[in-house]
Amino acid sequence: APDNAPDTAPVSTQNMDTAPSNLPPTVHWHHLQPRQKEAWYRQEAVLKAYRETGTVSHAAEACGLTPSAAYRWQDEDTLGWRGRLEEARLTFGLGLVKGMHDRIADPNGNRGSDILLMFALKAAFPETFRDASAVVDSTARDLLSELRKRSRIRKQERRASGDGEPTPVE
Repeated sequence: APDNAPDTAPVSTQNMDTAPSNLPPTVHWHHLQPRQKEAWYRQEAVLKAYRETGTVSHAAEACGLTPSAAYRWQDEDTLGWRGRLEEARLTFGLGLVKGMHDRIADPNGNRGSDILLMFALKAAFPETFRDASAVVDSTARDLLSELRKRSRIRKQERRASGDGEPTPVE
């Protein structure tokens, strides 16, 4: 969806007769009722805000809508909302990547928190920015190995002193 999406629905129905250029192939503009066309433009406004804020709640509120309206669009995939939201998520995430590259190129200046940028990148692209290391707790394995070692030593000491268990018959 283009960044120049209108902030509000067009005032006249004449403007709503022309299908938007970013209409998904599953949405047939000429079959939509005027209220559905208005919903399209409200969605476009929310998507525009989403590209800047990165959250559905903040984007909806910035457009004077409740977050539940946007989540309802998500549940019902109203006017191809899911795919359009995914495109907006990608655009937001790519903006974060650009910000990261800008900081690498010019690390000077007070542009906010590098740590917050890192977490935002991990949230936007977890498959790319996830932590590569895995924490492995070998405490139980090491403890079991130590207990087995001590048990073998005790058995050897008992056998050597004559107090040990009888030798198994083979």
